[in-house]
Amino acid sequence: MIVSQLKWMSKAGAEAEVLVASTTGDFAVWAFCCPCDFAVGDAVELPLGTLDVIAFATEEREPRAYWQKSLGPWCYNFVGRLLDTSTSLADVGGLLIELDTDIPWEIEEGDWFEFTCGRLDL
Repeated sequence: MIVSQLKWMSKAGAEAEVLVASTTGDFAVWAFCCPCDFAVGDAVELPLGTLDVIAFATEEREPRAYWQKSLGPWCYNFVGRLLDTSTSLADVGGLLIELDTDIPWEIEEGDWFEFTCGRLDL
């Protein structure tokens, strides 16, 4: 993952909106970042974090495309693939996202699923 854009909310407070893109550049999302010490072009090594994951639904097959729907600032509805149940780690279009809640038992590693998060953090 890579930082492709940066919008400072408060330089003094080190708060920024950061556009994080997949390595291929095919998929990107805005995330809140504080403290932000990133610059455009920096690699993002750790997964993005979530707050208030509220909904899950399984997908029967791989979606035609990864997608997100912005529901507000840093709030998204995603479709992704579960990579690790123990850490609640998902792959959404080449972005690694760690969910802040346990994954429902019916969703297994490798499954495609839909979820909504109240905020996405870097």
